Amino acid sequence: MLKFITIALTCSAVISSSTIAEAADKEPTIGISVPALQNPFWRSFADFAKSAAKQLGSKTVVLDANQSDSKQLSDIEGLIAQGVDCLIVTPNTSAIARGLLRQAETAKVPVVFAERWPGFAPSEYDGKSYAGFVGVDNKLAGYNIAKALYDAGVRKLVAIGGVPGGAVADERSAGLKQFLSEHSDMTLLQDLRNGELRQNGYTDAQNFLSAFPGPGFEGLWTYNDDTALGAIKAFKDAKVIDKIKVASMDLIPEAVDAIKAGEALYSTGGQWAESGEAAVMCYDALNGKENTPPVNQLSIPGVTKSNVDQYSKQFIEAVPQYDWKVLSKVTNPNAKTTDFVISVK
Repeated sequence: MLKFITIALTCSAVISSSTIAEAADKEPTIGISVPALQNPFWRSFADFAKSAAKQLGSKTVVLDANQSDSKQLSDIEGLIAQGVDCLIVTPNTSAIARGLLRQAETAKVPVVFAERWPGFAPSEYDGKSYAGFVGVDNKLAGYNIAKALYDAGVRKLVAIGGVPGGAVADERSAGLKQFLSEHSDMTLLQDLRNGELRQNGYTDAQNFLSAFPGPGFEGLWTYNDDTALGAIKAFKDAKVIDKIKVASMDLIPEAVDAIKAGEALYSTGGQWAESGEAAVMCYDALNGKENTPPVNQLSIPGVTKSNVDQYSKQFIEAVPQYDWKVLSKVTNPNAKTTDFVISVK
């Protein structure tokens, strides 16, 4: 589990006094909806949220959207019908954000969006259910992935992006495109926008090797670690792993191991800890506290072989303990979202 310097988050939604009283009379339940539990990142995200919620005296229910907008909307409708007190949602795509907020509004359930930007800020929403957002600057992350490849000498690359329409996928791809626009000597040969899971990475990498034999490219830019790990397996099977530099995002433990082994060049991430902050935001929302500020975009570290051992020791091998109540505005009125940082020391 990653070790982070973490702060409390609070919420922009002000829930009615009757709702707060009801929440105080029982153990609150937080519903958590994520895009794909097959991805280790989302399993870590869900587990971390559950741990934080437990410290705050809350129960959790986790549901897997299986990369389906319609299933996620149905799941959230079901969670609301079950009587959850707050929702932590990573929208499969931003297209469903307003629809799920409308469902929550009717039931007076606060919603915290995490990791994937819903497409609009709380100030742009006319209602009380949008309790806040926590996530990273995904455009910058996509840019930095490309920069790591460039700095390592890559000039011809291929890319695996997330499915178009998802805010995170679009923002990371925008970061790649920005870097390419600033570096005319770097060429993107092919960009496949279908990645989320390891099998996508494996199949896409095989297709790249077929389209550009030799291989005719030096680097692979990937949307996330899971697709990167699938691609690495394909490159190893084809015995070309030593000819291709792979860079990605999320810093799941297997990706850290791949950097140590020299099979991956770079990854940036650790942002699944946002889910712990999101649990605090729910806790604060149910106690009538406002998030300051309501949108919290985080910086995240980049890891290469030069600092991977340090990162692993600090974030992977350690099992940190958090006092989430200290990090909540309910018990610490001076808590601010900008106190939260993720860094390698």
